[in-house]
Amino acid sequence: MIEVPELLGMSEHKTVSVMPDFSKNKVSDIFKKLGHISIFNASNEWSAPRTITLDRQPSEGFGFSVRGDSPVTVADIEEGSVAAKSGMKVKDYIVGIGSVDTKWSKHDDVVRLVRQANLSLTMTLITPVSRSETHRPFSTISLPTTPQKAHQTSQSSSTEREKKNTNRMSAPWMFVRRNSSKDKMSERPVSVALPLTNGSAKTNGTLKMRGADVEL
Repeated sequence: MIEVPELLGMSEHKTVSVMPDFSKNKVSDIFKKLGHISIFNASNEWSAPRTITLDRQPSEGFGFSVRGDSPVTVADIEEGSVAAKSGMKVKDYIVGIGSVDTKWSKHDDVVRLVRQANLSLTMTLITPVSRSETHRPFSTISLPTTPQKAHQTSQSSSTEREKKNTNRMSAPWMFVRRNSSKDKMSERPVSVALPLTNGSAKTNGTLKMRGADVEL
């Protein structure tokens, strides 16, 4: 019987590992359409985007001014102007003019688009909303307590009471004695436990604490 020797494979070509050139492949951020991350993020609240159309006469302007960029903000609105009647608000962000997305547009670009609109201007606006104005109702569902959980709750409650009693005994208390006329069954004076304060106890049974008198 002939035994076949083990054959080891080998290549006639020398292999060299080559790192890929990522610069040849252009990548775009999928979140760029959302806008600048410092403005459009989860920590801010916004109204739903709304579209308004401003129609002006040749002898008048639209009646608003803008500032900033990426995105551009409505800085001021002239009272009684076309912009004021359209529902535009100060601090609104201009996120679109016509069919152009202006979330990343600079100030000069937005001004140029507004001037190109001539007598009719269509814009998409969003209004920042404070957290206090967005009330989100919630409800709590109470589930029935199992016997095991009820037993654990009872044990924890008794443990808390023991801790409170221990803390009460170790706390710096001042005892003030006073004979009670209502306690006719016992000759022992009634002791009332109060925490130590910066005040002083009087012999007539009145304890003065922080400028107020507490009758004992």
